[in-house]
Amino acid sequence: GLPWAWVPYRKPGWPLTWQLEETLKGNPSIWVLENHGLIVADDSPEGAESMLDLVESRLRTAAVSATQVPTTQLKDFSRESEAWRLSSSAAGHMLAFTDAGTTTLAKGVICPDQAVFLGNKIPVVDTIAEIPGQPESSVVVVRGHGVLLRKSAGPGAEDMLTCLGLISQRLSSSTEANYLSSAQINELLDWDAEKHRQALDIKR
Repeated sequence: GLPWAWVPYRKPGWPLTWQLEETLKGNPSIWVLENHGLIVADDSPEGAESMLDLVESRLRTAAVSATQVPTTQLKDFSRESEAWRLSSSAAGHMLAFTDAGTTTLAKGVICPDQAVFLGNKIPVVDTIAEIPGQPESSVVVVRGHGVLLRKSAGPGAEDMLTCLGLISQRLSSSTEANYLSSAQINELLDWDAEKHRQALDIKR
């Protein structure tokens, strides 16, 4: 098998670094970081790329087909709205058309950047008329229509929507997601380092 290590979730920064350090005695080349992602290592960039390709091939899950185009009705709403705009992420719009995956993702936060750039909740509504009822949200998914972001949202929110859209294609109604706890989310949102990232993102 491949030399890999599991890294339990820790807050980004030193806590995560120390947790990673504990795995080094096993000399892994692959690290699976709970609620963070994947790290691969090799002696060369080419070797690392090959390792990543190999890991992805072993973990590949079939993706369901989903449209990436918002409806005319949602486009019309966004043009008239002072608060909302259409997401520019084609993959992000798939959240409105992958029912099982989106239902799973809407139940909680699966990674730190989701909390940082999209907040602690992704509202999913069934009609455009329900959008004004989400006054504190950074994003809203309208089933069968598309995804809207606050006009103040930066590129980090778009990147996170792309990530979640691609993930939603690979989830089923039986998928059990491991969500961050409220305490873990609050720890991130109250952290000066993440507040600085949010401020920088708006300026990008």
